[in-house]
Amino acid sequence: MGDTMVCYAKRKFSFKPKYEFFGIDVQIEGSFFAFNYKVVRDGVVIASVYKAVTFMRDSYVVDVFDAANIPLVLAIAVMFDHVHHRGNSGIIGQ
Repeated sequence: MGDTMVCYAKRKFSFKPKYEFFGIDVQIEGSFFAFNYKVVRDGVVIASVYKAVTFMRDSYVVDVFDAANIPLVLAIAVMFDHVHHRGNSGIIGQ
């Protein structure tokens, strides 16, 4: 990945927040603003992400089912956290 943009996400016009990914073929199922979602590629769940209940700070559980997808899934989780807390658009890999 390095300094090369791998993909980016663009918010789709909708009453519920939805994002479309460009540069990769993944879909998000569930609620990323509630931090309870699955990352799906070609109909196969490659990871699940959910928010753990804590009192002091945000903590997340990220289960990635193939080690090759770890960088991508962590980048998606960080992007959603950034968008959720700051309201910015998401760019992964830049």
